[in-house]
Amino acid sequence: MAFLRSLLGLAVGAVMISAQGNTANTTATYTNPILWEDLADLDVFRVNDTYYYSADSFAFSPGAPILKSYDLVNWEFIGHSIPTLNFSDPTAYSLEDGQQAYVRGVWASSMRYRPSNGKFYWIGCVDFNQSYIYSASDPTGEWTQTGQIATCYYDCGLLFDDDDTPYVAYGNTNISIATLNSDLTAQVSTTRIFNGTFYIEGSRLYNINGTYYVLNTQPASREWTLKSSGGIFGPYEQQILADRPPSGTPGSGYPHQGGIVDTPEGDWYYMPFIDDSQRAAGRPQSTCTHSGPRNLEGFVVAEADE
Repeated sequence: MAFLRSLLGLAVGAVMISAQGNTANTTATYTNPILWEDLADLDVFRVNDTYYYSADSFAFSPGAPILKSYDLVNWEFIGHSIPTLNFSDPTAYSLEDGQQAYVRGVWASSMRYRPSNGKFYWIGCVDFNQSYIYSASDPTGEWTQTGQIATCYYDCGLLFDDDDTPYVAYGNTNISIATLNSDLTAQVSTTRIFNGTFYIEGSRLYNINGTYYVLNTQPASREWTLKSSGGIFGPYEQQILADRPPSGTPGSGYPHQGGIVDTPEGDWYYMPFIDDSQRAAGRPQSTCTHSGPRNLEGFVVAEADE
């Protein structure tokens, strides 16, 4: 039996299908996609009863938009993690002297809350060169750059572990986990934890009841899970999480490259995005929500599109 089952309407509109299990609002119903926005490569997490959503923004400034929700369905914009895109090439990011930074800037990145100091952190690799760290005490308030590390944490996922150690999962095909110092200004060490046999990217790192999971996407159709019961550095084994699930909008791509999040009641949800070039120009995306397992002690297995 598939633990991860899609809850999708036939079309965007008034048709709503009840969610399986409990949600943050047990009366909530929804139709996928839940967002018709260019908010790709998302990272999603919960702090108490509030869900937060961080997305890429490429060369647009301010960067790394932040949304919040109380039910995973209704979202509102509350700010940006990067006040101004300047990085190492401010002339291009400011469109000065005939220069431009098109398709550069903020790609797949990660945002998390740190309980030990009550701060939010954003981390991402820019221009395949440096990784930047921003932080804020209030996600709706002022964000400041607090670190810059001379390593590209490509498509990274941030985790503050139970002992407060910061870790970052990153890479493509071959996946590594870096240990950062306490203030996220330097790398302490990095360890290769998985050698892939096909292309994967978009790492998301979780510690769930002492078991470590790294989610990766196989663009642009499947989501995979790496699982370790032997510690954060493995050994890891790999299994499918979501295999070409339906998107809820005919003609679009498959949902992929997202994250998982639990409700206060203990239910889990997988939130990916889709490419939908038939309904807009450029690289349009929208976000789908898929129902998740009631526990993650074993592998999460999804049914293929039927």
